[in-house]
Order: sequence, then structure tokens, then C-alpha cells
Amino acid sequence: MNVGSRHARRLATAAVGLTAAMIGIVASAAPAQAAYYSSTVVSGVNLRPCVDINNGNCSPVGTTGSSTAAKMECWRDGSWATGAYYSNRWFLLELSDTREGFVHSSYVGSQTGVPNCNDLPRVRAADWAIAQIGQTRASQDYWYSPYDWSPGELGEWSGDCAKLPTIAYRNAGVNYYLANAINQWNYYANAGLTRSGIPRYGDPVWWNETQWGHTAIYIGGTTAVGTQGLDGQWRPVARYDIYSHANYLGWAKVSSP
Repeated sequence: MNVGSRHARRLATAAVGLTAAMIGIVASAAPAQAAYYSSTVVSGVNLRPCVDINNGNCSPVGTTGSSTAAKMECWRDGSWATGAYYSNRWFLLELSDTREGFVHSSYVGSQTGVPNCNDLPRVRAADWAIAQIGQTRASQDYWYSPYDWSPGELGEWSGDCAKLPTIAYRNAGVNYYLANAINQWNYYANAGLTRSGIPRYGDPVWWNETQWGHTAIYIGGTTAVGTQGLDGQWRPVARYDIYSHANYLGWAKVSSP
């Protein structure tokens, strides 16, 4: 799914070599859970990919479930809502089952100081990707080199899965590796940046489901946003479960924090 021969053609001539040092990432083990999940969250409340509750793209990607342990990642002001109290403040949380997403601030206890979500490149990359949901063609700014995928019409999203995270991260200021999906995965794997399981919010994910692989961006719960279909099918960018595609490989920590 979502792959096409265009990945191997123009991308093969446009690949940009990076090193882990250029990306500024150092792999490290997570702290012990007692220190890591230092905040709390009400069980069973909505987990969202973004904070505009009037935007269908921000509809819930699950709930917090039964666990009440959480780590606060960042804050963002958005839609006003009444939970335990009225507020427009939302927190991006990592739950103890490692799922992530935005939760209304009134449901979060033991709040700690965290950065503005706008300061995290991976969140800005997710913002851009979410804004493409429903689109069948990229904006004209991305029709030409180095984002000139072929065959097929310029800008078509179907068949161009690797284009979406590449543009999203470069817009967020990250020098993202330009290649087809499976070559991107192999590059970051060789750099020691790939992980299995649930990603951090905004991190790219990969599947080894065809010759060229498939890639998308994780936006919370077990949901990713990415392209659909093959060249010429003109299917829109959409949300889908990371386990709905075959041969899930995992994700990569391509930005820090």
C-alpha cells in the first residue's frame, strides 16, 4: 500500500546522506518508570492527535484507558473545553502503555513544567502532516526538486509515501533523509535510531510490506497519518492504525527532543 515505483526513480538520484551527529540525536535508555511517569491522568478520557475539537482531523485516537500514570511532554493552547474545569490548555502525554496524545489539562494531575509543543520539531512535523489529511495532491511548492517524485502527475500523494514525512520534517527544520521508504528505514536503522513498538508523537513509522516499503507519521493512540494507494489512484492522505498494514517495522527518533 501507498508505495510506487516513483520511490526508486527520482529519489534514487536525490538521496541526501546524513549522520547521526548531523541530526543531533544520541540514543539513550528511558529512565526508570517511577521517575519517568511522574504525572497522573484520569482514566478513560479522550486522547487526541491535535487540540481543535471542531476539526474532524482532531477526533480522538483512543482514550487514556485504565492506567493513571503519565509523562507530560509539552503544552499547547487550543479549543476551550470543560473537563474537571474550563480551560483551553492541553498537554501532550505519554501514557504508561507508551501511547501518546493530547489530553485536556483538567484531567492531568501532578503537572510539571514542560516546553511549548511548538518548540518540538516532531510536533511541528505532525502538525504539517495532519493538515494534509483529505488532500490528494501536495501543494505546488513541493512539485519540483528535491520533492519531484515520478512516475505519475506532479504532486500526487498516492504512491509517494516517503514524500510526506520528508517534507513535514524539513518544514520543521530537520534535515530528513531523502530516499524511498525502505531505504529511509535502513538508513536510520544503521544510525542506531530505530525502535520497535509505539513511537513518540510525531515520529515517523515504517512497514516492510512491499519492495519499497511504506512510511507515515505517528499522531497518537495507535494512529498514523500517511498516504494511500499507488501511482495514479489519487487517494487522499488519511489516518490509519499502525497495525493495519503488514510487517510493521517500528519508528525512528529523527529529532531531539
